Amino acid sequence: RRAWPILAPGPALDAYIIAHADRALQQIFWTNNGLNTAGFVPLNTAPPIEIGVRRLCGCTVLLIYNPAGVYYAHFWESTSFSTWTRGAQSSDKFRSEVEDVLRGVTAVNGFQDLVQFAPTLDNAQSQVYIMTPLRSRQPRNKSQYWVDINRLSFVVSQILPNALAAQVINYDAVDHKVDQRLPLNQQLLETTTHGCFLFQYDTDLQNIPRVRLFMESLQIF
Repeated sequence: RRAWPILAPGPALDAYIIAHADRALQQIFWTNNGLNTAGFVPLNTAPPIEIGVRRLCGCTVLLIYNPAGVYYAHFWESTSFSTWTRGAQSSDKFRSEVEDVLRGVTAVNGFQDLVQFAPTLDNAQSQVYIMTPLRSRQPRNKSQYWVDINRLSFVVSQILPNALAAQVINYDAVDHKVDQRLPLNQQLLETTTHGCFLFQYDTDLQNIPRVRLFMESLQIF
């Protein structure tokens, strides 16, 4: 049972989130195979539990929090989303690499489909969050892959019809491919909460569960 520091946005909060995302007991993505990954962590286990990722540069993260457990998924930008949208049609990449694996239609090593956890998560206590890149061109008032993200929200709602509606949080993705030419990008990723995602679960001195979710420096709950 640890005391969580209450930190205002700034360097101290950045350093805290970076440190805890780096040492999270469960990293959101597994880099060995370059495939999308997902898993479930029950919250009846001994705390603390931290789920995190750093250096998001275009990928999308899904997190579903329920007092009984947390479902998390990481979707690579290059393998999951089209670079352009066709009207109201989601991309073929999205259907095969995101929708089918969430539904359990396609089995992927390292990806636990969402359907198998529906008995635990399909209730009004489930909160759904999607962290995805902001549109890189004008108008910058929606997600870069807004058609696919709308579809992702719909797919989750079909699997978990009793969960709360998904909340989409857009982040301003930096171009990690040109770090050598734009060192500021690398500095942002290494020294600030830019591209950070951190979920924390612990109990207080009265053994009452506590949870926090940070998306970059924004505390969601």
